[in-house]
Amino acid sequence: MLKEKITVGESINLINESILDFEDGLSSEAIEKISYAVNGEIQVRDYLLGMPTVYPLTTCLDFLNYISQSVNESERCPFQSVLSAYFYELGEPEISVALIDSTLSINPTYSLGLLLQRVYKAGWSANSFVSMRNDLHGRVVEMLEEMQDTYI
Repeated sequence: MLKEKITVGESINLINESILDFEDGLSSEAIEKISYAVNGEIQVRDYLLGMPTVYPLTTCLDFLNYISQSVNESERCPFQSVLSAYFYELGEPEISVALIDSTLSINPTYSLGLLLQRVYKAGWSANSFVSMRNDLHGRVVEMLEEMQDTYI
């Protein structure tokens, strides 16, 4: 459990700084704070979904995979769900489904996992998913700016 509180704004800044530096490894403190924020505030998690609007998709994929492998299994649901969406966008439905299956085996009621499972079963095109993500990311960022001083 995180020993000190972190605000929404601090968590977004940490994510943005960390995505540029993770290839050299991240401190356990940074990973703990990111995981705490992503698991504790749905808008921070949704920010991860939209990161490919700012950073290359492959960088986002590598970053979240790194963090997902660095946290306890009980903390992986948001990371695996977002990774699943990234792989879906890349035309890798088998990996996407496997990640959602893994997410739902950890938490059978995880909302983003259930939503993505329905999207995949409905056969949404990857382009539709990308368009939705791109449309929503600006709204997520606006909401995060309004919440920036709120503690998670």
